[in-house]
Amino acid sequence: MQANQALDMDFYICLPANMAQEEIESMVSELLLNSAQLPPHHVGEALTELIERQLYNYQPFTSNTRQGLIGWIAAVWRDEDAALVDLLLTMLVNIPCPAGEHFLTEKRKGAPPKLAQLIDQALGELPKH
Repeated sequence: MQANQALDMDFYICLPANMAQEEIESMVSELLLNSAQLPPHHVGEALTELIERQLYNYQPFTSNTRQGLIGWIAAVWRDEDAALVDLLLTMLVNIPCPAGEHFLTEKRKGAPPKLAQLIDQALGELPKH
């Protein structure tokens, strides 16, 4: 892949709603592996499509996949990029895990008021432990 190459979003949008967890996690891993060569917004949108498919399985991602997703989110987070932050918050709410909650709690510290409000809203949507 070329640097800043776009993903074929139609491919991800048209994936069947019901997919095997192994297939979804394999696609997530492949995206994360190639993510440095792609714009974060495109990767995030594709990952969001895969996260949506995973929700239909009624079981969480494996620990390794969750760690990979949280690591990628942390690496690409830019407070000043509202569209990207919105996408990342959506992802975090839909892959609830302690690491994601911790990440948001840390990002909340010292965040500008508008960002802090968005993070508070996302934290409020996470399931209570």
